[in-house]
Amino acid sequence: MIDDLGGYTSQLVKAALDVASYRHKVISNNIANANTPGFTPSKVGFEEYLQSVSMGYMEELGALNKEQLQQLVNRVTSGDTTVMASGEKVELDQQMADLSENVLKYRALLLGLEKRGAIMKMAVSQKGV
Repeated sequence: MIDDLGGYTSQLVKAALDVASYRHKVISNNIANANTPGFTPSKVGFEEYLQSVSMGYMEELGALNKEQLQQLVNRVTSGDTTVMASGEKVELDQQMADLSENVLKYRALLLGLEKRGAIMKMAVSQKGV
């Protein structure tokens, strides 16, 4: 019941936070193994996967429902959308840039949730307006 209070937007933001957290782990693993001989870096291809999957849903239903959204998050966190960059070595500068970008996106999502929560709190706390 309380999960439905935030609606579809909150569910989507929570999913995006889960993906950003997983992406952080993948990038950190790439950086940690930069000097490991034969290590192949990975990346999370969630946006590409979401776009390919959601096109059919958007045409049919207008939006992803809660179950479909959870399935997408589960696929990402289980590694199904993790792409191995074959034959490449870890470029530390690029990995650090990707990590910084991911942190900024994560913080922006948190800020958005905070603002939405403040608006909901204000709406609930108004007495006899």
